[in-house]
Amino acid sequence: MNRPATGHFIIFYDGVCVLCSRAMVMVLKADCRDKFRICPLQSAFAERFILQHPLPAHVEPSILLWASGTWYVYSSAILQICRYLCGGWRLLSIAYLIPRRLRDAVYLFISRHRYAWFGKYHVCQLPDAKWKTKLLTDD
Repeated sequence: MNRPATGHFIIFYDGVCVLCSRAMVMVLKADCRDKFRICPLQSAFAERFILQHPLPAHVEPSILLWASGTWYVYSSAILQICRYLCGGWRLLSIAYLIPRRLRDAVYLFISRHRYAWFGKYHVCQLPDAKWKTKLLTDD
């Protein structure tokens, strides 16, 4: 089992969602500061972690961020992730100027249709072996 080192943020994602899995590959490629560790929500590690650090009430998980002892959900999770990526991704932080209710409504709309629009794997998809050290799972 890999454990997150101090200073790393954990991205929990829906490992059977094609969109979420591809987003994690993009994050790993743009994580030039080695800031992130990733974990599929379907893993035993995610289940234990979320039991120890409960999510805010009524959260529909697809991509979640645990950073410095705080949960970031919905659009805030995506924007926080982008803040720490290299390249042009940091520019997306300007979306914080959009009211959170509107950002979250767009996020939830996409999240609720993600399987229909992008597809769903039969089993959880894990990233390439070259990123094995960034993957948190016991499976």
